[in-house]
Amino acid sequence: MLNVCSEKQVQAINKSRGLSGKDVEDKFQVLGLEARPAKHVKAPLVVGCHANVECRVLDHMETEGLTIFLAEAVACYIDDDLPPVGRLAGKTFRLQGPID
Repeated sequence: MLNVCSEKQVQAINKSRGLSGKDVEDKFQVLGLEARPAKHVKAPLVVGCHANVECRVLDHMETEGLTIFLAEAVACYIDDDLPPVGRLAGKTFRLQGPID
């Protein structure tokens, strides 16, 4: 599953930094996010995202400290009413520029 968060989810993005499923039982609850079942894969969709992409993993490559996944997108859902945000190099960006 690939999710593109919306501006409404920036607090969850910030709170998720360093949060591992190994440390908490329910990351959705901790982050205040809502899940909904996907149609083609086991991983859930995230309600309130700009986009959810259901992906089927085809292969993976492992190196020291990094795993790269090769996946096929099998379904995509986009909500154009929710502006997207992304993270790069420790900063959160909206289409108009950096948020923090």
